[in-house]
Amino acid sequence: MPQDSNNAQDNQVAGYLRYLRDVTRKILVRGGIKNVLKGTSANPTFYFNYTEHNEFHGSGFFRSSKQRLRRDPSKQLYVGFGMITGSMRSAAAGGATSRIGAPVFYAPISFDGDGVEPQVEWESVQLNLELLADLVGKSVPTPEDDIQEDSNLAHYGPLLQNAHTVLGEADDKLEKNCGNRDWRSALLGQAAVAEPAITGFFRNEIWLRLDSIKNRVHFAAGDKFDFTPGVSKLEKRLKELQTSGKLFFYPQAFVFAAPVPTEISTYNAIKHLVEECESHGIQNSLLKKLVGGLVLDGRIALNRSLEDRAKLEETIQLLPLSLSLEQREAVARAWEEEVSYIEGPPGTGKSHTITALMLSAILLGKKVLLVSQKKDAVAVVQQMVERYTGRHKVIYAGDDTEGRQKMADYLAGVSQDVARHDIRSRLAQLGLEAKTARGAVASKCFLLDGQKKQIQSHIQRDHEYLEKHREFVRRRKLLSSEVPEQFDFSKPKRVDTDEQWDAALSQGEVLYGQKFVEQNCKLLRGQKVWLQRLLSTLHRDFHLDPARLLADHHDHSLIYARKTLGLIAEWQKADLCKKLIAPGSLKAARDSLDHHSEDLERQQSRYVQTLFDAQVLAHAKEAEADLKSFARLWHWRSAEKLQQIMGALQYEQLLTAFPLWAGEMRFLGGYLPFHAEMFDLVIVDEASQVNIAEVLPALYRGTRFCVVGDKKQLGLDSAGMFSVNRTLEQLIWNRHCGADKFQDALSKKMILSKDSVLDFITESPGLPMSSTLLKEHFRSMPALSSFTSDHFYDCNLKLMRETPAHVQKKCFSAFQTGGKRGRLDEEGNLSTQKVVEEEVKKVLEILSQLIRERAWLKLPALKQHGFTESRPPSIGVLSFTTDQRNYLREKIFEEDYFDAVERATYKLQIGTTEEFQGSERNIMILTIAHDGVSRGGNFWSDKRRVNVATSRAIDYTYFVYGGLPPTAKVLKAYLNHFGVGAEEDSDGLSSETSVRRYDWSFNRERYRQELMESEFEQRVAEYLEEYCADRADRYQIQIFNQVAAGTRLESCGQKRLDFVLHCALTGKSVAVEVDGQHHFDQGTGRNYGEAHLERVAVLRRAGWNIVHIPYYEWYDRGWLCDRQEDSRFKRNWKRTVGQLDTALRIEGPTERG
Repeated sequence: MPQDSNNAQDNQVAGYLRYLRDVTRKILVRGGIKNVLKGTSANPTFYFNYTEHNEFHGSGFFRSSKQRLRRDPSKQLYVGFGMITGSMRSAAAGGATSRIGAPVFYAPISFDGDGVEPQVEWESVQLNLELLADLVGKSVPTPEDDIQEDSNLAHYGPLLQNAHTVLGEADDKLEKNCGNRDWRSALLGQAAVAEPAITGFFRNEIWLRLDSIKNRVHFAAGDKFDFTPGVSKLEKRLKELQTSGKLFFYPQAFVFAAPVPTEISTYNAIKHLVEECESHGIQNSLLKKLVGGLVLDGRIALNRSLEDRAKLEETIQLLPLSLSLEQREAVARAWEEEVSYIEGPPGTGKSHTITALMLSAILLGKKVLLVSQKKDAVAVVQQMVERYTGRHKVIYAGDDTEGRQKMADYLAGVSQDVARHDIRSRLAQLGLEAKTARGAVASKCFLLDGQKKQIQSHIQRDHEYLEKHREFVRRRKLLSSEVPEQFDFSKPKRVDTDEQWDAALSQGEVLYGQKFVEQNCKLLRGQKVWLQRLLSTLHRDFHLDPARLLADHHDHSLIYARKTLGLIAEWQKADLCKKLIAPGSLKAARDSLDHHSEDLERQQSRYVQTLFDAQVLAHAKEAEADLKSFARLWHWRSAEKLQQIMGALQYEQLLTAFPLWAGEMRFLGGYLPFHAEMFDLVIVDEASQVNIAEVLPALYRGTRFCVVGDKKQLGLDSAGMFSVNRTLEQLIWNRHCGADKFQDALSKKMILSKDSVLDFITESPGLPMSSTLLKEHFRSMPALSSFTSDHFYDCNLKLMRETPAHVQKKCFSAFQTGGKRGRLDEEGNLSTQKVVEEEVKKVLEILSQLIRERAWLKLPALKQHGFTESRPPSIGVLSFTTDQRNYLREKIFEEDYFDAVERATYKLQIGTTEEFQGSERNIMILTIAHDGVSRGGNFWSDKRRVNVATSRAIDYTYFVYGGLPPTAKVLKAYLNHFGVGAEEDSDGLSSETSVRRYDWSFNRERYRQELMESEFEQRVAEYLEEYCADRADRYQIQIFNQVAAGTRLESCGQKRLDFVLHCALTGKSVAVEVDGQHHFDQGTGRNYGEAHLERVAVLRRAGWNIVHIPYYEWYDRGWLCDRQEDSRFKRNWKRTVGQLDTALRIEGPTERG
């Protein structure tokens, strides 16, 4: 390819990266830095005007601030320059007035180690672009505003083009100024020096050049903003400013605390990537292929066979985790393919699957990095992995002070271990232990594999016998008038292999047919003798009824004989199968498998931990020279110092020693250099809420990518994650990539503020992707999770809590409060805020009952969920709107409605739908903030939003609503699902109520004749009824038969359960299963034995106890057994009764005769 063509293509890729870089610099997380001085008594803000006190350095303020930040690691200190404060009317908020109190520009402050000396990170200085963009005059609507943002460049172009130019140049000027030591010193100096520098920058670079800001912001001539600490005084001053209806600029510098933004570190990484692309191309081959292919309209060919599948399956078998078929497939494909996608609906074990992936890296000798935007998602996986590796073995890349200290201590401990004089003997010992553990696991796996094959063989024989015997029973019923009751089918001679009887009967039928046709024809004497001998032999050898054989109409006798011989032949075929069954061998094999499986999991855990300990210590010894410096990364915070340390480290050796990493994307740059392909696998969790730019630095460090998420949950487009003007973004795109390419970029899912990395990977036309869908839902009560499965996942989820202990529990309450949307101000006017006060009052009432009155110990609906004094429920309040969330937080946190101990005890979280995505609580309170009249229906009818909101609860959901928007059809279906509201048509979303869905019962009418096994199931039912009756004086045992939860869902995704017993007193259940019966869909490519083992594994993962009834034990000589007459069967039934008692945790009565 010509060099010019290559250069042109590289320029296109670099242009896209420049677009990502510039937009990243222009965005902040929603909310931004607009009012940093607003504090509360429960969560006070803290700030310090150092120019007044002439002491940026050496102030006691920083010591106290550092202590406060330890309690709230989500915040950090900043130094702000220039204060704009007052009030401003926001177009995006429907004209509502908002308080403003924010700097014109700011930079983060860090502390090195345990010191309190502040270090300003000038390389991360940030122009407050969100505030300034709002001042330009066009605010950015959020999804809650339920309006489509007008991105017509012809309408907004001139204003925004000018603003974009001015703010872009101001941003460049700020970066240049901060590179000047004298300017930096001036900003941190006394007021007489600092304030002119601040004023000059704002006036000359922004205020004089943008009329919209000039007309809004007034210089507070000669006035000083009072930064004196004290919430009440500050609130009073802000209130005074608000009544003025104006914005004022104060040229002061001050220190403040605010949430940590994610975009600064992302910007720096993308900037580095741009420079690399412009100089010698992207050094990560897969990232280059992905970005280049999409930008250049090429179809991307991915490698899907990086690892040998047989080796991967062997590795997965060694993991100390119970995995579904889908989870095993997801793990294999993550290592096998360059890019893979794990689709994880709510509660389906995404974290469990990621844990399996990270543990498999130990066995494969690979390096893996887990990243997420959410701290909780990282913490959950880290805790799960360290159950098997030991504490702190997953390297933590985050900003939590306690976590950083623990990691520093762990690494310091490793450094001491490798320096011990007996390190060689210790390594030899660990190596031997790992080798021994591996041998034990291999032996146990071999044993279990043999036992599984043995069970498959046994169950296959049971199945073959059942199939043949069922056909025999069907024919016996059809011939009930021909075959006497209790005819002993074991006495006749074999007929199934003797063809002469068929020929003899055919000859006899010919003779009788001839006599019938020729009325006067008489059989010869020899023919009569032959026929008499035939009939006598049939009686003697096959015990046929002589009366029927010697009837006047001998042709009927032969018809009777043929039918009966055919029936005997069917029984004999079944009996041959039965003789291949070794009584008791299947149960013994199952018991052995259960015992050895538990033992195997312990051995697997031991093997993983000893192997990992040996690997870490051996490779840490090789990297000993770097260990102490490596540990210091968790001690320092200065970006300059961290870069200095990282530059001297040999990361290849360090990552080999410490191959498991997990962290938030924004903090990776503080622990890892920006080097290509450092990890064998990068896992991106909650990928639907991660934008393309922030994930690129993580992907750049890996050779394989695995995205974990769910396209049916909230993404960037519906979550409103960014305050970036879309028109401004399009202008940036046009500058770097060309206006004619923007629509094409939309279709390719390449737009930063709109498309997540999940969209980018799974929906790009040039990147064909398949996914592995996780199906086993473990989180919620069945009535809750069945709505999720029905309405969002085409009934494909296996509801693993769908057991008798849960299906009849109440788990939902709805309260319609009425009310009007908006808040009353001090003058009694109703604002346009998205708040329904009546809903808020009801939420507070419910919270008071749960927290203060501890209703979970008193109310029957909550008591049945098993909460105790030592295990109180976790509680979440999910508001559909940010306004109502803020109002609730104000009431609960700021007014001390509940104290800190109460909030911690119940893990009380109050947030929006996007904030709750990825989280769960025992009890959820949903409040939709709508009166049923106001506009906003599209926001409330977003299926992804409703999916997330309604799937957070583990045990119970309270649904609080003033009214439902007319278009909120999914929410109407949600209420209908629980029998609340009118059963109206909801556009295909009407739902069978959970009451009807889980109407499990004992109904003999379910024994339909077409099932062909009615007499057997009737007999089993009689014995089970008797079993329950014998224990009725001590235990209340319910019996259910042919359990299937509705027409579309089955228990735990299985076809049906023959019988289920549930003891209310002990809370235990047991499934009674018939060996050999069809309980699952066929046509899967697996034989009956394999399908049976997988079915049992699914049920056991769901917590089912199973008692197997061998079908062959219940029939003898062609008829059902009776324990009163058959001592062998009586012993078998007694054994079954003992298994039922054990499973239900009860004691049986005195033996019944």
